[in-house]
Amino acid sequence: MRNLVILGGGYGGLSAAVKLLGGYIPDDVMIILIDRMPYQGLKTEYYALASILKY
Repeated sequence: MRNLVILGGGYGGLSAAVKLLGGYIPDDVMIILIDRMPYQGLKTEYYALASILKY
């Protein structure tokens, strides 16, 4: 088993992981994503969340 480590879960790291998980790597490779934050959030999508919240 081989490991592929992606450092950073920003736009680049997540898009690389998604492309790789789409079938561009052999089955014996495990992807490890390392990021400093325990959650993922796209700041450009916050407006969509705010628009569905009604006060």
